[in-house]
Amino acid sequence: MRPALSRQGVFGATLLAATGIALGAMAAAPFLWSIGAQQALADARLELAFLESKLKPDGRAKPEGFTAADDVTPLYIGGATPGLALADFQRRIERAATEAGMDLIRSQPLQVEATPGQAALRMDIDVAGNLENLRGLLHTIETGEPFMFVTSAKIAPARSGDGGLPSDNLTASLQLEAFGWQEAAP
Repeated sequence: MRPALSRQGVFGATLLAATGIALGAMAAAPFLWSIGAQQALADARLELAFLESKLKPDGRAKPEGFTAADDVTPLYIGGATPGLALADFQRRIERAATEAGMDLIRSQPLQVEATPGQAALRMDIDVAGNLENLRGLLHTIETGEPFMFVTSAKIAPARSGDGGLPSDNLTASLQLEAFGWQEAAP
């Protein structure tokens, strides 16, 4: 018959088992970490390949930049003077808001910064409409020609006439910027 383990024997056996489990966990930790890191690396490579395919959809390298032979005039708002360019900018924004289904509440041209041949055009607008219409307006402004940019946006839910409760509509105050181009005088 085998004698029963004493209290010290039980403690020693428990300590030995706990040490063995801890050593096993420490030995397995780098292996488990590398599996997780390999999966993260594979996901990152897949995302990189996706982004590269979006940047080069036809497989050709993109040109480095504009050359003297490129016609850049469609990228600028035309006008014989900065004031006429600003009026054209305002007209384009009004048309974009109408086409997007937004109500143009206010359109305020700001000070023009003009240098020979070009002008920085700025405008504040307030519009109202639903979220999809606002998305369409922002998309039109940011992706169309000539280049126009939203430099500041403040969006808030519109108040309804029923006790001032929020409605499904939004109001947005946008600050826009574009660039005007004038041919140099002969």
